[in-house]
Amino acid sequence: MRGQVTGSLPARPERDRAAAFLLARHASAADRIEPWEGGRALLAPTLPDLWDANHLILDRSGEWEAPDLMAQAARVLGEGGARRRAPARARPSPASCRPTRSGRCAARW
Repeated sequence: MRGQVTGSLPARPERDRAAAFLLARHASAADRIEPWEGGRALLAPTLPDLWDANHLILDRSGEWEAPDLMAQAARVLGEGGARRRAPARARPSPASCRPTRSGRCAARW
């Protein structure tokens, strides 16, 4: 896809190359890589509390709502031996939120 335009966003070969490098480093550090419904799970049960050693890569975005993605992550990472949960910043639905001091919505996880 290098050099192609997807939707309204221009291709960013430098960003894509940097992201591929980082994902390859994470994959090489994982104890194992397992498929899940949305992509790949990089699992390092030997490091269960290290949040960035156990994470999901969303290869097939589809129509994921924040609560559904959080439930999948909890299931896949929990079964993979991870103990720490640290969701990436996203806009969760109001039903899955609790207000924070700043008035923003924080996902319940």
